[in-house]
Amino acid sequence: MPKFQYSFLYLIFSSFFARVLASFDLVRCCIKAARDESIRSENAANDYPWKICKLGESIVYPSETQLWSVQKTRAWCNAECAGYQRSETSQWLQPLATWIAPYVALLLVTPIGEISESKTEQIRAAAGSSGARERLLSSMKWFWEWVSGTPWEYILLLGDPASALWGAFSEIISDFRLARRLSDHNSGWLANIALWITMLAGDTKFEHSILWNGFINRLEKEDSQGAQSIRDLDEPTMKNTTPWTMLAEEIIKRTSNTDKVLSSESRDVDKIEPMSSVNAASSSEFSLRQSLSYGVHVLVQGRIDFVKGIFLPVILMLAVAASVFFDAYGKLGDKDTAHALAYGVWYSWLITLSVSGNCFATSVNVGLARKAFGDSLRLSDRRVSLSERYMNAFKWELWLWQIERADPVKADKGHPKREVWFWTKFVLGQLLGWVCVAFACGCAAVISWTTPTVGLGCRSFTYVLYGIGTFIVAVLHVPRQRLIFLSQDRSGQFQMRIATWAHTLLVIFNALVMIVGTIFHLSGVYRSCQCSRLFAKDDTLIEFNRNTEQSVTNARRYWLVTGYVAFSFVWVVCAMAMAARKIIVSKMEKALEDNCFD
Repeated sequence: MPKFQYSFLYLIFSSFFARVLASFDLVRCCIKAARDESIRSENAANDYPWKICKLGESIVYPSETQLWSVQKTRAWCNAECAGYQRSETSQWLQPLATWIAPYVALLLVTPIGEISESKTEQIRAAAGSSGARERLLSSMKWFWEWVSGTPWEYILLLGDPASALWGAFSEIISDFRLARRLSDHNSGWLANIALWITMLAGDTKFEHSILWNGFINRLEKEDSQGAQSIRDLDEPTMKNTTPWTMLAEEIIKRTSNTDKVLSSESRDVDKIEPMSSVNAASSSEFSLRQSLSYGVHVLVQGRIDFVKGIFLPVILMLAVAASVFFDAYGKLGDKDTAHALAYGVWYSWLITLSVSGNCFATSVNVGLARKAFGDSLRLSDRRVSLSERYMNAFKWELWLWQIERADPVKADKGHPKREVWFWTKFVLGQLLGWVCVAFACGCAAVISWTTPTVGLGCRSFTYVLYGIGTFIVAVLHVPRQRLIFLSQDRSGQFQMRIATWAHTLLVIFNALVMIVGTIFHLSGVYRSCQCSRLFAKDDTLIEFNRNTEQSVTNARRYWLVTGYVAFSFVWVVCAMAMAARKIIVSKMEKALEDNCFD
């Protein structure tokens, strides 16, 4: 078995045998090592070992005193100082309060996939049905729906952050492009409202049949004859046509005919009676138009307050980061401070995800979106995950393009890119999202790598492993989505299942790397000889003393500078996302002020 597998198994088992293995003490091991006079420097040759290692003395920061370096081989450390050193209260409470708790809060305000409350109530009601077998099956279904709901969504964010980031970025880009077209008064009312629906309801899963049947049923209630003629467009014989375009053309034509009739009525009152059927049809379209316009206004007004919802938590996070950096500047050379800073940098991509995930045109839940449009527009009961936004937005924009084709002014609008450029953009976007994660992992690895003992330790290995794992998942997500997109072909069902299972397992693995790695750091498992230099040879030197000259030098040269660069990158990306949101919101408000639905 390779050496790294032994090390990994050691980490797993050591966390379950705390009292047996938690015998490592850095200061006592330093005293043992300092007894060997051959490893001492000339200035410390006459000092006692406990004086060199400051036994029973705490270093008061900021400190100008630097301790002498005490180094022994990895083999000696494993023989004399086995186990790991459990964390004291301050060693796990400080990073938990300053980093982990604020990041968990940001994770909780990040939008996730969800199903509507009505759908959840239906599942719960089924679980309480009569019959033991029915109740058992319904309860199992409810439990599976719950596990595959909120818990899985957060696992997905931690295990595949690159896809979530690109999903958020692509949504902002899509809303930005659509918002620039809101003030276009040359388009018809149906194309205009379809544009708003694409922006405001585009985070719900696109379901062609639900959306189509909703329009048909609404028209059928008010105009059964016209609805039947429209329903015929969805017959199997018409499958090679574009039903949405033909539906839009029919509505526009009937609206146009009504306008002509109304203009002629003003000249000839005697023709009112023969045209009564046309007037009845007109009321159908007018009612549909008004209800859709009302739904748009509800969704715009129902947006979550950005300042209260996300801006204030991010500002508080910025204040916490500033406080931690100030504290780290006063504790140059302290290993625990350096590693805590590295973990804070590692999680920093969560700030980018949380901010960009709340910079869309809308931020309402599925239940409100479905109620806003009523029976005029039937939406899916599921809001898609961030990682699925790119593909889902394409389906919505394809629907919008089909509606706009019926508009003479918009008929020449180009078809959304479906083939080479679409998938190339998907790959490039996934890599862009991964760069945000990789940058945070790389900066965290640099800080832990340069913390004595200098080299690849358990913490830096965790950051690198997470970066590699997220890269594999991000790349795998593209062919998986393509297979799902083409899953109507039965020949691709098997490949799609294989890709889905591989993606799921890798997502779980990456999430465990982050969660278990954090637990190991807080509990002190990483404070051991094995983790000081991972995969190193037995003659590799291990540093046992604190606040050495090398620690202080590396703190000034790498730790703080790397942390500043990492958070500066995060804030630049967040500023760009918030600027885009400001433009999107201003375009929406201006379009509503101009009464764009008339």
